[in-house]
Amino acid sequence: MRALAAHRPGGLDGFEIRVTPPPGLDLDTARRYADLGVHRLIPFRLGGDAQDEIDFAKQTAATLIGRV
Repeated sequence: MRALAAHRPGGLDGFEIRVTPPPGLDLDTARRYADLGVHRLIPFRLGGDAQDEIDFAKQTAATLIGRV
């Protein structure tokens, strides 16, 4: 069921759904989460050093943020 079609009680106004999906998140999968009503995705990666984390953040910004 798409989020827009779901009739939520008024008491849930401002309720936000956040999901940390498994590693390997791509744009198509992010869009499917959005279609299900997820408001915010929290991507992560396993292991690595500080430079790996920086590279992951840059790659995520370039491929996902603002595109869903």
